[in-house]
Amino acid sequence: MAVISQVSVVMPTYNVSQFVREAVASVLRQTLTGFELLVVDDGSTDDTLDQLKSIHDPRVRILRQPHMGLPATRNTGVTACRAPLVGFLDGDDLGGARACAAGRAAGMRRRGGRRGAGWWRPGRRGRWKAPSGRC
Repeated sequence: MAVISQVSVVMPTYNVSQFVREAVASVLRQTLTGFELLVVDDGSTDDTLDQLKSIHDPRVRILRQPHMGLPATRNTGVTACRAPLVGFLDGDDLGGARACAAGRAAGMRRRGGRRGAGWWRPGRRGRWKAPSGRC
């Protein structure tokens, strides 16, 4: 039985072969188990895609597109998300082990101040917005 994703993490990549495996590993070490990781390769010309293909985890989906830049790469990932809450982590960054859990907790709050940067949920009329709450 497949785990239902509570959080989608979108990871845009472009020529980050020396960092991408560690970046993916940092997401896979999350304390929250109900998440998916969408790695969107933006037409890398190094061996980023080969590094990604060597990762075998059912929570990881790899998407590839021709080089279109960071905004288009993030949009590709968001469009493919299956979870109601979306976070972003670049392919040369590391995520803390509780980032998904904190993002989910903040995203599920209905009241409060501005929520942590990088976490989004669908709003009315299908528009994405930063949810209320604090991480």
